[in-house]
Amino acid sequence: MIKHKKEEQSFRLKPVQIAVLTLGAALCAQVTFAQSSSSSEPQLEKVTVTANKRVEALETVPMAISVLSKENIERNNVLQFDDIVNIVPTLSVTYGSTPANNGINMRGIGTYSNGIGVEADVSVVIDDIPIGQQFQAFQGLANLERVEVLQGPQSTLYGKSSIAGAVNVITKEISEKPQGTISAYKTNDRENRFSATYSTRVDEHWSYRLAGATNNYAGNVTNIYDNSAVNGTNSKTLMAKIRWQPTDKIDVEISPRYNQSMDNCCVYVPTAITASNGAALKNIYWQGITGLPASTLFAGVPIAPGNSTVNEDYPTGIMSTARGTGMKISYYLDSGATLMSVSSQSRYQANDYRDQDFTASNILGSLVKSPASPGVLSGGFTQQGTYDIQTTTQEFRFTSPDSGKMKYVAGLWYADNKTVRDFTRGVPNVLTSATGSNPTSPTGYEGMIHTNNQAIFGQTSYEFLPTYSVLVGGRTGKETDGASMSFYAPWAASSTSPYQNLINPNSSQSASTGKVSLSHDFSKSSMAYVLASTGYKGRAYDLTSTTVSLNPTDSETARNLEIGYKGNFLNNRLTFNATAWDTKFTNYQQQFSQTNILGVYSTVLASIPGAETKGTSFDLNALVTPRLLINASAAFTNATITSWANGPCAAGNVTAYNACNTVSVVSAGKATTQYVQDLTGAPMANAPKVKFNLGGQYDILLPDHSYDAFVNGNIRYQSSIQTNINQDATFAVAPINITNVGFGLKDHANTFKFTVFINNLFNKQYAVTGFNGVGTYKTTDATAGVKTNSWTPARDSWRYLAARLDYNF
Repeated sequence: MIKHKKEEQSFRLKPVQIAVLTLGAALCAQVTFAQSSSSSEPQLEKVTVTANKRVEALETVPMAISVLSKENIERNNVLQFDDIVNIVPTLSVTYGSTPANNGINMRGIGTYSNGIGVEADVSVVIDDIPIGQQFQAFQGLANLERVEVLQGPQSTLYGKSSIAGAVNVITKEISEKPQGTISAYKTNDRENRFSATYSTRVDEHWSYRLAGATNNYAGNVTNIYDNSAVNGTNSKTLMAKIRWQPTDKIDVEISPRYNQSMDNCCVYVPTAITASNGAALKNIYWQGITGLPASTLFAGVPIAPGNSTVNEDYPTGIMSTARGTGMKISYYLDSGATLMSVSSQSRYQANDYRDQDFTASNILGSLVKSPASPGVLSGGFTQQGTYDIQTTTQEFRFTSPDSGKMKYVAGLWYADNKTVRDFTRGVPNVLTSATGSNPTSPTGYEGMIHTNNQAIFGQTSYEFLPTYSVLVGGRTGKETDGASMSFYAPWAASSTSPYQNLINPNSSQSASTGKVSLSHDFSKSSMAYVLASTGYKGRAYDLTSTTVSLNPTDSETARNLEIGYKGNFLNNRLTFNATAWDTKFTNYQQQFSQTNILGVYSTVLASIPGAETKGTSFDLNALVTPRLLINASAAFTNATITSWANGPCAAGNVTAYNACNTVSVVSAGKATTQYVQDLTGAPMANAPKVKFNLGGQYDILLPDHSYDAFVNGNIRYQSSIQTNINQDATFAVAPINITNVGFGLKDHANTFKFTVFINNLFNKQYAVTGFNGVGTYKTTDATAGVKTNSWTPARDSWRYLAARLDYNF
């Protein structure tokens, strides 16, 4: 079986082969309707990007960029970061037990951690302002103009949290004339969205844009404990842009933003259990439980594949509030250059909570305290915590004029980020008679990570021959960081002295990154390029409940080689971009879970010696006829571990990729034995080998000549993935193939548009991640383990209908 898996992984198309195939497809498309092109016919919308800190046409930038236009955003109802991931093939997400543990992956690479001491591999920037921690991206999005997905290391211009890529979110600009939009969206499964914007110029000096959005979705899982819907989200977003132009050379823009979100997601929905419903069970972590058979633990829950029912007496999710303000001051020089200051202050506060026993049973009341006396507590056991993230950033940037053979940008960067995490789990002083240990794994701590980053960066492009250009960029900076952990007895008063303090005082490290590219213009609208770049991410700290040391991991580095082609054909009726890449990572930071030989569970922040992602991707947009628009994109990715001899084994020491062995580990002065396996060559978690998206719209002319009808559709596919880096087969997710269709009516004056959607047309159920159970049980009369399976349904795991009305005034 193991040999078969390895052979299966070795069978793949090489990136160059796929690039040739996709380029050939584009050339065929060009030949198909080249004869019908005419300058008087409708064209695709011109796509500009700000990836290089200046406004440029997409096809002139020597970098792999996928762009979601305003039309594409509206057609796919993008309101959450997950919506972006669904339609961008190079993006994926590692979903954690709460949204605060979610991680973003680019080309199969992304850091996952349930601690606060690890920075992202993929940064998210909203209107030039980066967020402090990557899970803050999983809030409601509103007022979007476009989204630029910058693939590969972006450390030169976007800093150390962009070692795998960056997502650049741009909101709508202020309009010169009074303009407003109202949008309402409603589904037959209890989702309601509403958004409104208004923008105008007040006088020659002042203008503004106001925007607000709400999203209320109860969820697609029923909790029979209180007959509520869970696995949903509720968010409110308010934002504004206020512009003051005292002279024609000075532009000041202030952008306050507020978001409040509540996610009751991430529930583990049981789908199978290998014991009859009446069999008496006990959890191996709850050794003292007696008399709780499956029929009690899962009372009223129809355990079967596709189940959408749970019975839990405590919520799971997160409530968050984010507020902040950005300010841009631009000074336009007579030469055409721009001097800009970009400042931001933001604060993110959240409360997260989780039902740790996944049931509504009286778990605590069923425990037996040592020595064999009944417990006096009642109810279940839970975990909860808070986040407090404060971020300050300042950038000074000088951008050269857009004309001339040489263009450059240079700047200074400063950022200060402080994150505090309070966490409590379990109940103290509840010892079982079987082991004398506490089955609720009680812990309470306050963790803090503080980072301060200062950098200088610059990038220059030079057209040294009429059709050849070279781009060179670099960044050098210093980071100062420090961390602390204070452990308390759970539920103790805040004034109680901690029983353990771990402190790593502030220390500094310096690093430099760079990039260089050579590009050749075949014409004014097509080019090819080759790019080499490096990436860097600073040290990471393991700030979790099982932390025993604050010794940081090594810094993570990356080396990237990329070739690409970009073209705009047929008088802007066809665009085609293709890229092939090979990126190697050293000291790749990743968290994983493990169980030692005594059955003690812990999380560990690893520094994996080597990882690599290579593959190819393409984006195609075609106006096949004046009324038929097609968008297609795909990524073929091979992301693997290139070196990790002592990787973790799956739970129960199941052989997943290679044989499990034991090693002795000394931690906090105590020697324990861990099960390990050689994971060299294993695939990265949450890295689909194939992912593509195909969408389009066809406009239908009506006899009225005032209105047009339209139909649109979208098909997305993702190959199977392994969601746990230990290769546990029970954490695998099957391939996903979802089809959405829509149809509607719009007027020629662009005043209103009404659309009806059928999402997940073929009603295909799928999970956002793989789970191997809602507890590890044993029968009371045997030592054999009882296997349980569960899933977390995606938002569109079942077919649903939606209607949307957009009104412009």
